[in-house]
Amino acid sequence: MPRSAQRLLLLLQEILWLVFALAIGYYATEIMAVAKNQSSSSLGVTMDKVYVAQVIGGAYLALIALRRLVTRLSPCKLIALEPAMHAPVDEVT
Repeated sequence: MPRSAQRLLLLLQEILWLVFALAIGYYATEIMAVAKNQSSSSLGVTMDKVYVAQVIGGAYLALIALRRLVTRLSPCKLIALEPAMHAPVDEVT
């Protein structure tokens, strides 16, 4: 596959991760609005407090996806996104 097509697919991948993260956050807040009137019988807390973890997870995923997207679009590579396949090993002589 040509290098430009690979870069385009990697960019598309990062955009899709960002869209997925925003969808998680949005729909989790929608669930929280419904679940604020329900309570857990075993925990004794309202269910919106339980679903806040999904909102936090979606926000974190969006932050990481946005960072990776900016790094992919940046002309200078500040952060290596892929680990080196063969890390140099110092030989003792």
